[in-house]
Amino acid sequence: MESRDASLVSRDPEVMSGAVCFFGARVPVKKLLDYLAWLRLHWTPKLSIPRE
Repeated sequence: MESRDASLVSRDPEVMSGAVCFFGARVPVKKLLDYLAWLRLHWTPKLSIPRE
């Protein structure tokens, strides 16, 4: 199996004030984690499934 030496995240003081972001994007990792935590608390699955 081939090994890749690529990072999914990067930190650059000149990009997003040095926040840890996904490589090649200006999306801070903390924003995604905060969003997933919010979903965990606020998302409710549908309790009933429509049947034919």
